[in-house]
Amino acid sequence: MHKLLKIFMAPYTIKSVIGLLTKLVEVVFEICMPLIIAHMIDAATASASSATIDESSAAASVCSVTSSTLTAALAGRALLLLACAAVSYACTLVCQYYAAQVSQGLGTDIRDALYHKSLFLSAQQAERITSGSLITRITNDISQIQLAVALGIRQASRWPLLSVGSSIACLLIDPMLGAVALACCAACAVVFYLIMKTAVPLYATIQAHLDEIASFMQQFLSGIRVIRATNNTDREVRQFKAVVATQTKSLLDVSKISSYLGPATYAIMYLGILIVLWLVAGRNALGELTQGSIVAFVSYMTTMLISIGYLVNLFIIFLRAEASARRVNVILSIPDTNAKDTNVPANIVDQTTASEATIFTDKTDELEHITKGETVLTAAQPTPSVPALICKHVSFSYSSVHSADGAANVDSASSTTNVADTKIAEADSAAISSYALQDFSCVIQRGQTVGLIGGTGAGKSTAAQLFSGIYQADAGEILAFGLPIERYSHAQRVARIGYVDQTPSLMSGTIRSNLCWRAPEASDEQLWDALRCAQAADFIANLPQGLQSRVEANGKNFSGGQRQRLSIARTLVCQPQLLILDDVFSALDYRTAAYLQQALRRTRQNLTTILISQQVNTLMHADTIIVLHHGIVQGQGTHQELLESCEIYRELYTSQQKHGASACLAGRDAHE
Repeated sequence: MHKLLKIFMAPYTIKSVIGLLTKLVEVVFEICMPLIIAHMIDAATASASSATIDESSAAASVCSVTSSTLTAALAGRALLLLACAAVSYACTLVCQYYAAQVSQGLGTDIRDALYHKSLFLSAQQAERITSGSLITRITNDISQIQLAVALGIRQASRWPLLSVGSSIACLLIDPMLGAVALACCAACAVVFYLIMKTAVPLYATIQAHLDEIASFMQQFLSGIRVIRATNNTDREVRQFKAVVATQTKSLLDVSKISSYLGPATYAIMYLGILIVLWLVAGRNALGELTQGSIVAFVSYMTTMLISIGYLVNLFIIFLRAEASARRVNVILSIPDTNAKDTNVPANIVDQTTASEATIFTDKTDELEHITKGETVLTAAQPTPSVPALICKHVSFSYSSVHSADGAANVDSASSTTNVADTKIAEADSAAISSYALQDFSCVIQRGQTVGLIGGTGAGKSTAAQLFSGIYQADAGEILAFGLPIERYSHAQRVARIGYVDQTPSLMSGTIRSNLCWRAPEASDEQLWDALRCAQAADFIANLPQGLQSRVEANGKNFSGGQRQRLSIARTLVCQPQLLILDDVFSALDYRTAAYLQQALRRTRQNLTTILISQQVNTLMHADTIIVLHHGIVQGQGTHQELLESCEIYRELYTSQQKHGASACLAGRDAHE
């Protein structure tokens, strides 16, 4: 927590100091008030005693004068007591005001930092932390930090000072009775230590369980349609009860343990008061202690013991805040993998020298030259052209994405560096045998249309996410337009490489606002041009409000195919140099998919396109097709070349042709 406060408390230093100083003044006056009350009691009892002894008429007149003097003295002390209370109350108001400002401002700043960090997390970083966990950190964890800061200003200085001041006052009133009070404090400290030793580990467990509950609820709400459609509501409710049961048990255990805190404090306090009263009974009769001193001593002793109880409660709150601060620090300390402005020139292709370019005339030798790192130029091309994409022995494992979980999720107080290192080492060793993409090499020239094909789990989407810079390769190198893809900043990468996921995502707003994500200044002509190319212009034109038509969250008011076409149009608006379509044709009918490919070839002739699909018919007209199987390249070439040389491709083609013929026959029979 110290690290977090060091970063975010700087703007609130003066306000924090003012709050602490006013609280210090309040404590000083609060310690003085029992002494004033003691003097008032002693003065009143002394006057009453003298009035009882003096019974003569002469003495009566003297007592009358003494009584008026006593009244004036008591009135003066009463006014002094009221003044102390008023100053103490005013200081309390000032301290509360600044404590609220500091805690709320600090929480806002930390929450803004978390929002900013979460927006710029890479895909690999985002997958290490579930969205439910992130929500818990932004809400519950920051609330714990805010509470700790507010109480730190208001109470963390008050109760220690009251405890120390009351202890000193007890010793000054009577050293022997002060020793009894200190012994009671020691007994309270032992009881508190035993209780906290059991309760503290449970707080970290409770915070971790909150993440699990939040993630479960998010999953339940996002899949509620499927759950209801399959009549699995009861099963989900049972699972939720099982998840909540663990949290309930932890909360009950903490509550039961903490419930002993108050009774133990008051039992020791009242036992101490009884011992004090028993000890002073005889001494008061002998006149060694006045009644006012006894009242003041009991007041100070009570304050001292209550202060210790409050300090223990503050300690619990600070422990919870410490656990929350560590969880927040996990997010804020994630390194920014997005490259900063590397001054990548916009016309990099024109500025690239011959030594930086790699041109291939013989496709059969491309991979060999790439793996050797050779530069190949031809006399027929005096101005070399940089390939759009070069992959050199690229390997990637999803185990590496999650390998830092042990180190990243510091949700338990018992987490240690050694345990995290062990988990990372185990994950790294397991990744070797679980590559999603292994030793992948290819060269994609500018303006080419390249297809990636393979069955489920072949590594097609993984390759697409590596090409677009969403993931970073574990081994090998990816060059985009002549430079390592890591050198591009996020903005530069998005401007050059357009990636359309197989699961389209639309945000609530309008069609225009969704299309202008990457190009806020795009004109209507650019938007309609992209819509026509994506085969979405017709249904948008038929909408009453056109581009201003409302889009609900996740595009729920559009069909799957319409969402996919809008997603493609959104990517085309920014006119990328490399377009990656990850199985987008699965949501489109064959006719629309064919028109889309024709439009891309006709209107964007210089665009490099990577098409990913499981359907041979979708990719058969591509310039080059790469066949993947379990993350390994099995073949590369044109449709005809692969039919002759690649068995896996041939099997895919044959099975799909048979399936298509069977479907046609079944449809004809049904029609007849």
